[in-house]
Amino acid sequence: MIPQKEAVLAICEFLGRHGYKKVQGLSINTIKNMFLHVLENSFFVLQLPGMKPKFYQQIRGGAMGSACTQVLADVYVKKWESKFVEQQKQQEQLYFRFRDDVFFTTTLPPQQIERNLTELNEKDHNIKITWES
Repeated sequence: MIPQKEAVLAICEFLGRHGYKKVQGLSINTIKNMFLHVLENSFFVLQLPGMKPKFYQQIRGGAMGSACTQVLADVYVKKWESKFVEQQKQQEQLYFRFRDDVFFTTTLPPQQIERNLTELNEKDHNIKITWES
């Protein structure tokens, strides 16, 4: 689950790194505040048969299926994986990711793969990658 504030900061860094001062007339600060507003004001309802509905506020991550959450997650994970992706390019290996599914090739022995993934997993306690051979 992506952390809310860190994901929004990753969006701001991403926009700044690519030279954006505004996006469709909105300043980066306004975009930041809008993302935070959406995340901090996300609610859902659960109603079990025969019971009154209960309302809950989302306090971690973002609402599944939200376009806002998808963008935040994609940019946040892109930042997290950047060093690993660069290593894959240098080794002329493949790396593909769609949302939270990753496919990569390697010529490294299994012990080295395990060490690399352990190091990658230690970068952020919100993201974990496991592997199957």
